Amino acid sequence: MDGGARDLWRPETLRALIGALDRLRASSLAEEARLAAPLARVAPAHRESARNLAHYLALRRVDLRELQEALAHIGLSSLGRSEAHVLATLERVLAVLRRLCGEAWTPSTPPVGIRHGSARLARNAEALFGAPPPGRDVRVMVTLPDEAAHDATLVERLVGAGMDVARINGAHGEPADWLAMARHVRAAAAACGRTVRIAFDLAGPKLRTGPLPPGPAVLKLRPQRDRLGRVLAPARVALVPDAEPAVASALATADVPQVRVDADWWAALREGDAIDLVDARGADRHWTVAHRDGAVVLAESTHTTYLAPGVRLLHVGRRGGVHTTGLGPLPQLPGAITLDVGARLRARSSSAARCPRCSRRCAPASASGSTTGASAA
Repeated sequence: MDGGARDLWRPETLRALIGALDRLRASSLAEEARLAAPLARVAPAHRESARNLAHYLALRRVDLRELQEALAHIGLSSLGRSEAHVLATLERVLAVLRRLCGEAWTPSTPPVGIRHGSARLARNAEALFGAPPPGRDVRVMVTLPDEAAHDATLVERLVGAGMDVARINGAHGEPADWLAMARHVRAAAAACGRTVRIAFDLAGPKLRTGPLPPGPAVLKLRPQRDRLGRVLAPARVALVPDAEPAVASALATADVPQVRVDADWWAALREGDAIDLVDARGADRHWTVAHRDGAVVLAESTHTTYLAPGVRLLHVGRRGGVHTTGLGPLPQLPGAITLDVGARLRARSSSAARCPRCSRRCAPASASGSTTGASAA
């Protein structure tokens, strides 16, 4: 036996492992105590499994990799297959380690023993998901997309491909959608002569801020760049005169936002003219008139530009005159609450809760710290 192997069996090494396992055992029992009330409401036939689940939740909160490696090096269970009998596994390994250290110790009676835990897990899995199909030991669960509510063919293909359990996510959609999905699953399963279970996940609690005041009016225009930062396509904006109604032009597309400007200023623009401005960040920007088509002037730039109220565009006319224009209405950003590290978020149950600072009716959640579009709590 080499020196490294002998170190694994030193009393201080074994006692360190005992200490780590004792802490895991204590945290598992503490989690069971914390969940005592909901555990008491579990049906008696499943209460012991629910207690084991509490132990498993506590176990998985800890990074076990170093402990598992140390246990494996001395030939003990690394806890990797303990999910069906967490407390029983911890106490078995603790008993061996204490015996190696010459200590007497009597383990408790865990809710699920090692001998029966795996069998119970298999029974519960079969009751919940159905028997494994012939030829494989696992079931295939598929979360149905929204399309499954109105596309029966999609569900038929999933069943035909081997879906054993159809999962419906109650956090999305409406009851009518869920019922339609279930009907499609039942019909497809009957057509294939198969049994397909339906698992419905109830939506959990969600933190919602409710309506927020809109954010600042700002328009970000940026060029397309490759991975090296080289410009592939310039930033573009369609300038339209403020006196015109809604403009239709080949130059004004969904990818090219429209900005309204003074009609007389706009009328003086020609292809190739320069437009200068200081954007919302205080950055000097240079734009060029690339095209003119009817009631639209297309301007381009190779630099990102932020337009906001107060920004003015400058144009030097062909005869030397300097002309400027303000900007028409700009789109407002969605309202948001920005939470910095250490900020406090106060949640209120009513969407008409009054802000303790200003006594006005605000959104039901607000933050103390850096905020945008909401009052601080």
